Amino acid sequence: MALAKRYRLAKKRDFEKIKKEGRLVQTPLFSVLILGSQINAPRIGVIVSKKIDQRAVVRNQLRRRLAESLKSLLDRLPKDSWFLFLVKSKLKEAEFREIGQEIEKIL
Repeated sequence: MALAKRYRLAKKRDFEKIKKEGRLVQTPLFSVLILGSQINAPRIGVIVSKKIDQRAVVRNQLRRRLAESLKSLLDRLPKDSWFLFLVKSKLKEAEFREIGQEIEKIL
């Protein structure tokens, strides 16, 4: 991921907690689970399933594209929230502009 380490979700238990307790928001390109936290910085995780594409190269490209779009919007994200992005297959054909617009709709 291209995000700074302080903005990333890294631990499996954090991913599991968001999956269990987070609020789901759907867009055509991805779904987002949002959960409030005690940490004073937004944390972001991205999941790209093998159902999207079997090739790790493609999954990593999608992860990087989403992270790159998020970098410009980090200052607008709520400081006390965690975000888990679940990528959908339509993200393969999406442009950066479209990805950014979908993220802004969520905000």
